[in-house]
Amino acid sequence: TYYLLVGGYQNSRLAGPFTICVSYPPTCGTPQGVGISSVTGTGANLTFIGGTPPATGYTVTVTAQGSPAGTPQANTGASGQIALIGLLPGTYYTASLVADCGAGGPSLPVVVPFRTAGPPANDGCANAQTLTCTQPLRGFFDGATAAGDPAPGTLCAAATVGGPGVWYQFTGTGDDVTFSTCGSPGVGLGGAEHRLHVFSGTCGALICVGGAANDFACTGAASTYTVATTAGTGYYLFLSAAPGTVGEFLLSATCRPAGSCPPPAAPRVVPNATGTAVTVTFGAAPGASTALVYAPLGSTAPNPSIQLSFTSPVTLAGLTPGMSYVLTMNSNCGNGSRSVPVVVPFSTVLSARTAALAALAELFPNPARGTATLLLSPALRGPAATVRLYNALGQAVRAVPVPAGAAQAVLDLQGLAPGGYLLRLPTAAGVVVKRLDVE
Repeated sequence: TYYLLVGGYQNSRLAGPFTICVSYPPTCGTPQGVGISSVTGTGANLTFIGGTPPATGYTVTVTAQGSPAGTPQANTGASGQIALIGLLPGTYYTASLVADCGAGGPSLPVVVPFRTAGPPANDGCANAQTLTCTQPLRGFFDGATAAGDPAPGTLCAAATVGGPGVWYQFTGTGDDVTFSTCGSPGVGLGGAEHRLHVFSGTCGALICVGGAANDFACTGAASTYTVATTAGTGYYLFLSAAPGTVGEFLLSATCRPAGSCPPPAAPRVVPNATGTAVTVTFGAAPGASTALVYAPLGSTAPNPSIQLSFTSPVTLAGLTPGMSYVLTMNSNCGNGSRSVPVVVPFSTVLSARTAALAALAELFPNPARGTATLLLSPALRGPAATVRLYNALGQAVRAVPVPAGAAQAVLDLQGLAPGGYLLRLPTAAGVVVKRLDVE
């Protein structure tokens, strides 16, 4: 009696069904030296040497990644090569070669993965590749263009767009779904930092759901984000990296029943008197650790600050007085299970200098409806800058250029949801931070 154990490999968190088969060794010799050569955007050559005993013919089946089945191509002969034609540029394929020995039956298959030349086939939202909970997909950035992508620097929750990227489409199942590049081959992306962005809506009108960069729970440069999906709702995933990035990644979607890993409960942030630290209290999920990821509001830095804790409270130190931050909290329930994020914006206490800067600018009316005007005293008028307005999730919802030497800036508030917003304007004297309430 023999026992077979099937398990994960290293830091892989992939989950889902698989197929295992047991059969007697065939009497037909397995092809040797199987390889891929002369790869173009639409074709390649499969080369091999016949096994022993010799076969009467060979069949190769070429399957595109994500396809349920491939198309067999027959070739008769003892050895040589088979031309693979009619392929798509920038696409991952597997070629499975089987020898046919007639009465001796077929040989064991030899499977060779390869990728056709050209930019990624999913370069652009309109060409998004379908991702499911059962089949992870390989991807790459080589040759990706920025056409149709969000502009570099666009903020989506905790992740800013880094550069050209590739697109995937996922249909909501009603589950909590974790999208992840953890477990990517090697160090993933050649070790390059990258970002994962999740949107709803349509390609022409994307709505930010959330995002992540350089996940603390993964080795190398990988990202993970969990979404409480709505059944039937379409989601778009955009992976972006710095311009010129090359390398591969493995993207997976892991579906778990909604609420199976509960998020931290009732988070509360209390600043200290000096403005350099805050204390975070929360209810931790039973048996779970809690990840606290925080960065200045509107920050484009690729590596936010991270703390892990099994208990509450937690102190976040080394903060800047008078600065607005965005804190994202997740429960980690083991086996790769992660809760949907809880986003908590907070501000540290103003230092005397920051308070003095804020006093040099007047924002009116406040509360406002329709428009608001920012008046700058002479001490704040200097080089050209941009005043930005951020919502409670840390998303930049308005950006208004301020010409050099300008005395005021007018913000159009049409279409903004009622609530509290933070305004930031960098000046030669420092960053001006003001709160604006929209009715």
